[in-house]
Amino acid sequence: MSNNEFHQRRLSATPRGVGVMCNFFAQSAENATLKDVEGNEYIISPQALRC
Repeated sequence: MSNNEFHQRRLSATPRGVGVMCNFFAQSAENATLKDVEGNEYIISPQALRC
């Protein structure tokens, strides 16, 4: 499934008030690298995870 297909599935299954900060769906993660369902890789910065 693509990110868009997962997004459409999420829209039909969750209430409208639920917010999501990213437009991709993670398939795997190792150390600071996250891979989405389409094979794209993202490097997660520790500063981005602070609240």
